[in-house]
Amino acid sequence: MTKQSQSAIHVTGAAIEQLAGQLRHQHTMLDDGASTASCTRGKSIWATSCRSATVYWTWVITDDGSPVIADPMAILSNVQFSEPGTKASFDAQFLGINRLVHALPWQQEVRDHLARLRVPSAGRHRMSSTDRKPSRSGVAVAA
Repeated sequence: MTKQSQSAIHVTGAAIEQLAGQLRHQHTMLDDGASTASCTRGKSIWATSCRSATVYWTWVITDDGSPVIADPMAILSNVQFSEPGTKASFDAQFLGINRLVHALPWQQEVRDHLARLRVPSAGRHRMSSTDRKPSRSGVAVAA
């Protein structure tokens, strides 16, 4: 499934679900000043038990209280999605890392974290045109 090369972990596309099963929630945090009337946002970190594979992203809470990935183009990880002997294209890497994050129960971890902090999660962030900024892909994301 995985092969470690320096600090990157190489995973075939077929092994995404297997890797997702090995990742464990490490930490969820609110961004500084993130519990304001306009926005609740934070970060989540998931890693394997030996921390050889790590995934990190920012999330925001929508009006209906759902945690969503703030910018799917900005998920950070040392996991590389490629078949043996090849290098993944940007598209394959983007799709692989997003499939991996969506296979994790991260939204419940965020809800549990907010509940422990007693931070209301519903109705906290409405993305208006003034809240949006272009990501590297040109898609508007929460500012």
